[in-house]
Amino acid sequence: MKKILAAIVAIALAGGLVYACSGASKSQKHTSLTAKSVYETCKSPEEVHPINTMAYGVRAIVMRHSECLGYQDVLVVIWDGPRTERNKTAAKLLMLLYVDFVNNQNPNEPVDGFHLKTDNLLLNGEETNMAFYQLKKRPVQK
Repeated sequence: MKKILAAIVAIALAGGLVYACSGASKSQKHTSLTAKSVYETCKSPEEVHPINTMAYGVRAIVMRHSECLGYQDVLVVIWDGPRTERNKTAAKLLMLLYVDFVNNQNPNEPVDGFHLKTDNLLLNGEETNMAFYQLKKRPVQK
């Protein structure tokens, strides 16, 4: 029994190490996708949705670009203020609600949102954060 338990612990630790290592390399991806480059380059979103502070506790803008810096179907959630856990969670919630909205409008072509990166820049002396998500079509199960 001790050998089985030791094997399970060893597998769990190895899995955690692999997961941690893959997360480190994942954060190094998308180096061209920065808040500054999006702000300066991606000027024509297909959709823009301002979000009121009273609705979700964060003043934000949700924008969808069909193409931005070589990425297809990018959703950008922008908010001013610090990158706190609360604000990052609010940004993710806005992405999830947007995905639900899109999927309800087009049930035969559902999409999923995948976090690419979060970055920030100073605009008019204030911190502005951007969370980038790629929307990908989900295979329809029949």
